[in-house]
Formats: sequence, structure tokens, C-alpha cells
Amino acid sequence: MRLSIGTSRTDKVWKQVDWTWPRFIEEARRHRTVGTETHAEYMAMPRSKQDLLKDNGGFVAAALAEGRRKRGCCQTRSMVTLDIDNAPSGTTEELCQTVAGLGCDYLIYSTRKHSPQHPRIRVIIPIDRPVSADEYQPIARAAAQTIDPLMSTLDPTTFEAERLMYWPSASSDSETVFLGASQGKALPADALLATYADWHDAATWPLCPSERTPKRPGGKQADPTQKQGLVGAFCRVYDVPAAMDKFLPDTYAEASSGRYTYTKGSTTGGAILYDDGKFLYSHHSTDPAGGKLVNAWDLVRIHLFGEQDLDAQPDTPVTRLPSYAAMAELAMHDPVVYGTLSEENLQHAMEGFTPVEDDEAEDWHSRLEVNAKGQLLCTSQNMRLLIHNDPLLAGKVWDDLFAQRRKCTGPLPWDKNAEERWWTDNDDAGLRWYFESVHHLTGTAKIADAIALEASAAARDPVVDYLNNLRWDGIPRVETLFIDYLGAEDTPYTRAVARKCLAAAVTRAFHPGAKYDQVVIFSGPQGIGKSTLVAHLGQKWFSDSLTCFGTKDARESIRGVWLVELGELTALDKSENEAAKQFISQREDVYRPSYGRNTVNYPRRCIFFGTSNKIEFLRDPTGNRRFWPIDTYKHTPEYDIKVLGEDHWLPQTAVDQIWAEAVELYRQGEPLYFKGEQVEQAQEVQQEHMEADPWQAKIQAFLEAKVPVDWRTGWNAERREQWYAGTLVDKASINTAPRDYTCVAEIWEECLNGRIERITTREQRRITASLEALPEWEKTNTVQRFAPYGRQKAWHKNPYSVG
Repeated sequence: MRLSIGTSRTDKVWKQVDWTWPRFIEEARRHRTVGTETHAEYMAMPRSKQDLLKDNGGFVAAALAEGRRKRGCCQTRSMVTLDIDNAPSGTTEELCQTVAGLGCDYLIYSTRKHSPQHPRIRVIIPIDRPVSADEYQPIARAAAQTIDPLMSTLDPTTFEAERLMYWPSASSDSETVFLGASQGKALPADALLATYADWHDAATWPLCPSERTPKRPGGKQADPTQKQGLVGAFCRVYDVPAAMDKFLPDTYAEASSGRYTYTKGSTTGGAILYDDGKFLYSHHSTDPAGGKLVNAWDLVRIHLFGEQDLDAQPDTPVTRLPSYAAMAELAMHDPVVYGTLSEENLQHAMEGFTPVEDDEAEDWHSRLEVNAKGQLLCTSQNMRLLIHNDPLLAGKVWDDLFAQRRKCTGPLPWDKNAEERWWTDNDDAGLRWYFESVHHLTGTAKIADAIALEASAAARDPVVDYLNNLRWDGIPRVETLFIDYLGAEDTPYTRAVARKCLAAAVTRAFHPGAKYDQVVIFSGPQGIGKSTLVAHLGQKWFSDSLTCFGTKDARESIRGVWLVELGELTALDKSENEAAKQFISQREDVYRPSYGRNTVNYPRRCIFFGTSNKIEFLRDPTGNRRFWPIDTYKHTPEYDIKVLGEDHWLPQTAVDQIWAEAVELYRQGEPLYFKGEQVEQAQEVQQEHMEADPWQAKIQAFLEAKVPVDWRTGWNAERREQWYAGTLVDKASINTAPRDYTCVAEIWEECLNGRIERITTREQRRITASLEALPEWEKTNTVQRFAPYGRQKAWHKNPYSVG
């Protein structure tokens, strides 16, 4: 017996072998495999994983032309192979007895999905002579009917001549079946064919129940005439009979109403129309389109260009097959199809589109520039018209004005991802491929210009659109946002911070680069929703990826971001204070983007928030005004994330209403900065969050201590040491007064007991920072003589300060 064997379903060429029936049974036994997974684990796996595990090689009980397991490649069949997948529970033994009762040799084995409750059995019976592919179907169906008169247990696709059968395999705990008989008795091919009045007439073959009902075989498929684009246009112009007449005039002949005969086969009436000619299902074994439900597009594609797919990898998506590209070219050159597509493109383009001129949208197809042969010219105008009107491209590419980047909404011809995403270099390449393969247009620069112009014309600002579409219900939420959700103290300061920061976010959305250099910092324990609140408010325009200041990476990381979180003040801890203050205060970012050719200017659209688990996190007294601390969890919040959980804590409806109210605050002119008493309140809160330097208290006490009135002129180093040591005999009689000016060197030596020649820059900065933290002391621009330290920059005590 001639059959074809392979090591995997993905084999392109199958080895032809001649085996006896006993040899075949022995090979099936030898190839049996048992996996390590349990049957329950196997059944729970995804289909792809199941297919991989059960693929231990297999066979086709046929001689294949050139070893190809493709439709129409079956030369002869040597066995009947049946898939019994729908048997009732507990009928495995009964099925085996029925097969044994045929009086022929047989092999029965279970599949990997088999269980006593859900039998899955493979039945193989030798045929007494090689039979043709056309003979095989009526023979196999007649044999199947003797096993199951109703044929309800059989898979309808089991009768395909090129049908692959896997070698037996099972899970580790499966109950398996493997039974064989070898007595030299085979199915009588001619006797089975003689059971038909005319076996060539497919209408007389026994059918499975799913094949006998009006329901089309092959499962549910979408109406091809409702599809968008080229495939849909083709199927709207041509149903299956019309496509046969136009493109396959000698391939099918009408046998009866709704039935056709594949003319290159020997059986008749095996091709059946469904859904008023939208689909065809062919039972002809030698029909390249047989065994599958096809629409007019696929019928023509398979017959005219199917040979181009012989070298395609298994499981290649249909849209990526060579035959698909060839079919697309054929359809685009069909004047009726192209005209239909052009008309539909026009209707699609007119939706929501206002033409510049009255006649602009009347017939975009007529405005395409062509040469004498009617071929499209490679012009920017043509490319722009196609991008604007091609149903696979129209309305799918636009400039995001908020992020100042290009976006697209799929699916696109080269990417089936239907989600909104950034336009990438791959999309540029895909657009070039699409123009070349479908519209036969090339020109990298012109295509780039066309897509840039179209994207710019369709530009929109998603944040502005979001805010403009909100309608406030009149219930105040913004002022108490931090109180209600984070447990902040209910004070005028807390309420003002909430109003101003959200109004600032709205302002920067409507007015990029608007002046606002504040950072709201939430301090408090972990797990109470500090970061989550900012993330919920920022939605898809939130980022917590800023980890440094002043670099191009930092500037790029906030592009397209509305709310930026400085998580646990990571960025502030790692940057110099001056760089941090400068970065936060900038109203625009100027830099050359990665892979960009020119320096660009991006006005700031974001505001900053910070979070910290510490109480003291402010370092630089001169920069404190930029930071608005909010202490959280001072009381249990009304909406407690620990109780409600993140999913129910701050729903989108609440977020929308918060921003709707913030828009109203913006329109009413909410100031973005503190004034009057608010400044003092903010300073008090900021002072509470200053990092304490142990030197500061010591320096303050030093400066508050009185010294002799002639301290600068009449006291040498020795007498000063005695003064500080308290060893002067006449100390009580010396006139003293508060110190009214000082310098860093004096504090270093006399307060901190340092030596002036060993003072470092870091220590000078610590002393300076301590002086800056004392509101009664002011740095001057003058240089004074300080004996014994020479000329030094002076700090003077403000005579109007209190204390």
C-alpha cells in the first residue's frame, strides 16, 4: 500500500512509502507517544498548545504528487480513514465491535482528547485496490454509513482525500484504545461504488447531518458583501456564479439548481451554492477550492493563484499569502470593481468632511492624475487623494496636537491592530508597501509628504477635546478632592491647592506653556492612594517615568503627558536643586528629538505632582515656594482606597466631573498662585517639611547670643576664645549687644570650631543654607572686612525682623 508520512503537520514534502498492512499497524504502534501532562491539563490548554503536543508526525493514506499535501495532489488512496469525534458517552466498546463486525482488517486508536465520556476514535481500514481521489469520497462515505447509519458521529471533513492523520498519542493518565486486525481482508472498492446508482453524482452520496441541513458547512462566516475594502467591493460586484462566468468559465458547469460540477474531476454536482450565491462549498476531491466554504473572492484566488502559495509556511494568514496579493492586483485592474471601490471611497470620505471647493468631493477618482495608458502617476496629489479616500486608510492617520506626534487608528493593511497607537517607522514602511503593491505608486519622499499633509489636516488635541466635551453637574468636588480621597486636613490652604493645581492643568491644556511652576507633594504612608489619585486623574496622559532633570531624556519623557508624578521624589533626590528648580519652572522644552533632524520647541502641557513617605523632604529654602506640601491620611478619608479597592475608589464618572468643575474654575479665572495670607499659610506648611540640618539650630543660637559691642575692633583671637570659654574675670561688666552681621568664615571657626583653611564647598553651602532658613538674616551684595578673616561676603540682620 502506498502512503505518505511526515514528521510534523508543517512538513512541506511528505515521504512516499510502500508498506504492508501488518507493517502499517506496527508503525502506528511504534509511533505512539505519551505526554507528561494529565488529560485534564491537556483539555485546559489553548488550541495552539494542544496542536503542538499531539503533533508527533502522521500519515496521509495516499500517494501525493511531488509529496505535496495540497488540495488536488492526491493520486491514489490506499485506506479509508475516519474521524469519529461525536460519539455518545460510553460507546467506545460498541464502536469497536461495530468496526470489527465489518469483517475487514482495521486499526482503531484513540486521540489525545479521548475519554470514556467523550470518545474520540480514529478508524483506518485498508482498501483492496488503489482508488482515485474522486472514487475515494463515495467509498469512504459508504464505509462510514455501515459503521454509523446516521453518520452523526463523524467529522464532515474526514472524507477529504488529502486528510492528515496523526499517529496515536495520549496524556499521562488517559484511557487509551489501540486495536488492530490483520487477516488479509480489505474493503471492496468496486462493491462499495456499486451501491450507488451513479457514484459520480455527489447528490446521491450519504451526508453527515450538518451537511444535509440548509445551514452552510464550514461554520459561520461574515457576509462577504458587507466587508469593507477591496474584498467587499469584489463580492458586491460578483457573487459566486458571476465570478465563475467571468474568471473561471471552463472550471465549473451547472449540474442542477444550486449545484455545480468541477469539470476537471470525474464526479458531478459536488459544488453547492449557499446564501443566494454568496458562498460555495465543493465536495469534489480534486477541486483546489474543495473542502472549504469560499466566497467569490477566495474561489477565484484559489483557482487562479493558489499555486503561488505552495511554498508558504503553514498557518500563514490568508492576507499574507502570495495568492492574496495577486488577487488584489487582479481586482484593482477590474474596471467594475475599481469603480465600485472608488464610489464607496467617495461616500466614506464625505462622512464628516467639508470640501474646500464645491466640486471637490464630487468624484475624487476623476481627479487622480493618470498617464496615456490610464496608469496612476507618482505624484503627491495622487498619494494624498488615495490616503484621504482609500477605505483602508481614510481617517486613520492624524496628528496628536497634545503630544505633537502622529497617531493612527487601525486596522491598517499592514497591521491588523485595531487600537489607537503612535505612528512608527514600520508604518512608514507599510504605507510604502501598500502604495506599491496595491496602487503601483512609489516615491519615499512624496509618500512622506502626502501622509504628513493628511495627518496635519486631520490634527486634533485629545486632551482639549476631552475637556470640551465634559459637562459639570454643579456639585463641588475639586476643593475637597484631597480631603475626601486622601484624608488631608480640611484647611483653606488644602482647598486652595486643589483648586489651583487642577485649574493649572486645564490652563496648560488650553494654553500650552502657561506660567505655572508649582509642584503639589503628597506626604504620608504607603498604600493610601497618593500615586493612584494622580494616575486616575491623568488617565492615559499620566506618567511616572521621570527620573532625572535637565536631560533630553527628561524632556522627551514628559512629551504627550498631562500629569507627571515624581514618585517618592526620586528625581529630586538625584538632581542638583538648581537643575530641579530650573526644569520645573521651564515653560517650554527645546531640544532635538531622537532620530529627528531639527531642534523643536515644545511648550509645556503638563503639571507636576510629587509623593513622599517622609515628613521632611524639602532641602532648598530658596526654592520652597515651588512646592505645595499636602499631608495625607490626617483622618480616614470619606472615600478610602483601603476599603473600596482601587477599581471602585475613583470611578471614571467621578474623574470626569472633577475635570468638568476644573474647567469651570479655569473659565472663572482661578489664580494659579497664592496671594496675601495664602502665601504665609504656604510658607508655614513648607517650613514644616524642611529637612532639618543639625547645624541650623547651633548657628541660630550662635547668632542670637550677644557679644561685646567692640567685638569687631577690640577683641583678638585669644580674648575671643576666653569669651566663648567663659573664663574672663570681668565678663559681667562688659557691655554687649546682639550680633547684627556675620559671614560664613566667622560661623565656621567660632560656631562650628573649624579651621578656615580646611572649609570645603559643601560645608560653605550647608552654612549658607542654614542662614537662608533664618528669615531675620539677609545676604547682601557687599563685601566687608571681618577681623581676623579678611574681606568676606556679609549677612546682615534685618532690623525690622521680630525677635
